[in-house]
Amino acid sequence: MYEEDVIVGPLSFKQLVVGLIALGIAKLVLANNSSIAAYIIAIGICLVAFVYVLRNKPKRIEIKDIKVYMQNKKMLIGEQEYVRFLNKKIAESVSYVEIRKRKGLRENPELNEVLSILQELKDEIK
Repeated sequence: MYEEDVIVGPLSFKQLVVGLIALGIAKLVLANNSSIAAYIIAIGICLVAFVYVLRNKPKRIEIKDIKVYMQNKKMLIGEQEYVRFLNKKIAESVSYVEIRKRKGLRENPELNEVLSILQELKDEIK
């Protein structure tokens, strides 16, 4: 489980936005000027964005730390938002399990364990 939602492949929403903005700025720089300096600036912008994306990967939450993470999240966002967040994470985990089954892949015990922990936390709320 990741702290931030992974949206496109291995990228979080923040990483995707930074990458797209950098590509857009580089394109604007090259559209207005086609000199060697413009190419160097555009490449520099793309490299900085690439390094940013690589260094700011979503934090992976280990299975043993999920309960502590969820308790902290509950205190941070409040009861109603926590229930919504928990339901979203459960749906996400169920989706991963079903996708693996549909593709004919073997079961991932880690996914099943995460799902059972999340279900446990949901049952504690009721």
